[in-house]
Amino acid sequence: MGMSALQSDTDPIVPAAGPRRLGAVLVYLGIGALVLCPLLWISVPVLIDYPSHLARVWLTVQGEGASSGHYVVRWRWIPNLAIELVVPFLARWMAVERACWVFVAITMVLPVLGTVALRRALYGRVGLWPLGAFPFVYNAVLQWGFVNYLFGMGVALLLFSAWIVGARWRMAVRLGVFTLAAVVLFFLHLFAFGIYALLVGSWEAAAWWRARDWTLSGIAVRAWAIMQFVPAGCLFLLGTSGDGPRYTAYGDLASKLLALSAPMGFGDLGLTLGLMVFPLTLIAWRAGLFRIAVGMGVPIIVLIVVAVAMPNWMMGSWGADMRIPVVLPFVVIAASRPMRISRRVCIGIAVLALGLLSVRVGGLAASWAAMDRQIDEFRVVARQLPQGARLLIVMSDLGGKQTAPGVPELLVGLPRTAYFHIPMLAIIDRGAFVPYLYTSWTTIAPVAASGRPVHSVGAPLTPAELRDALRPERRAEMLAARDILGAAPYWLDWPEKFDFVVWIDFGQKPDDLPAQLR
Repeated sequence: MGMSALQSDTDPIVPAAGPRRLGAVLVYLGIGALVLCPLLWISVPVLIDYPSHLARVWLTVQGEGASSGHYVVRWRWIPNLAIELVVPFLARWMAVERACWVFVAITMVLPVLGTVALRRALYGRVGLWPLGAFPFVYNAVLQWGFVNYLFGMGVALLLFSAWIVGARWRMAVRLGVFTLAAVVLFFLHLFAFGIYALLVGSWEAAAWWRARDWTLSGIAVRAWAIMQFVPAGCLFLLGTSGDGPRYTAYGDLASKLLALSAPMGFGDLGLTLGLMVFPLTLIAWRAGLFRIAVGMGVPIIVLIVVAVAMPNWMMGSWGADMRIPVVLPFVVIAASRPMRISRRVCIGIAVLALGLLSVRVGGLAASWAAMDRQIDEFRVVARQLPQGARLLIVMSDLGGKQTAPGVPELLVGLPRTAYFHIPMLAIIDRGAFVPYLYTSWTTIAPVAASGRPVHSVGAPLTPAELRDALRPERRAEMLAARDILGAAPYWLDWPEKFDFVVWIDFGQKPDDLPAQLR
């Protein structure tokens, strides 16, 4: 079913049998440990949306009694449950926060494992070529903390690899196994399910075209492969068709460039390298420096076309157009085979790549450690709040990017958005209410009651917005204002709706405080 020939023994990056193969395994483990080492120095992974994930799964595990009456646990058929399904299982043996930490580590490893598995499925062996997947672990989707998608993406690559290997299975068995697997993947994350469907559908379409089997039976054989997606599609239509936001927008040129750089978009250096990845890859392919496995050209083209067509906002989720560019390097690395490159050149490229990766990881580890100290500072303050306090978050202008002392901003700068969700940790520490905890398509729902403004999408206020909300002449204008989901500003009448204002001032004491604050 479109299987390619096994990789040639003359490939310069396939180790020989015996001790060298063991050495290759040790190389994978060593570089994997290097990539994961920034996690070792912190308690809370410094990923923008991660504190929201942590707060929600903590409420899910602890139950409604831990939320001081602000939130309720509501299990639903929603395609965004990776962390909610995995962490409660891990929490049987460890604390919830540690289980979430382990989940992030697994999430970072899964795309590399998927690359290795796909290469094995396509070529019959692995070699050292998939080591090129490690630099793409630190991508923009990880930085934003979209961990459910990344976990599901890794599973999707593993499932696609298994689909290729299972080509000789009996059709009924194959369809049953992968239908169940597709349903599980659907519940992990909808976009990851979409990646898997695109890969399988385009792989089978390419195989059908190569076979030139235009008979009804030939078409039926390929159609059977698509049948595995029908149950998950029905679950989506029946269980989630009326749930969650529906806002969709394509985005401007800047958002598309940001999406294009997403595979390495972790810091300014990552953004720069990310914009270079696709043109350099195209040049190398045109120069004959590598080839794509038989049957994988169509899936890669389909992914590229869908990536270009993907809107920036889709079904209320921002950054939808980042998702497919992030999976592309893993698929291309797994599907490609170097040609006309000597072992010496390969070693030189590997040393250079390892050096760049080490610099990025070192800068990232230093910045994460500095940020972790700031997170600890916030949690010390938050633990002094009364249980169940309603918090309004205000954030001053960052004035550039934060980074660790001695670490250039080019390597890893922490943008203002990195601080948006840190206040969610007060939900864990004090059962607090934070108005912009994301609750659409999650297991947590806010209790809509007087004094608790519900807002699915939001961010901290600026000092100017806090003051403007108290001015009568601005009230009508602010009431008429709506965000992208049609919601009015949640901070109107904030003195009556909130108990405390948490002001993130970046070390600069705010002046001209409203009289309502003491």
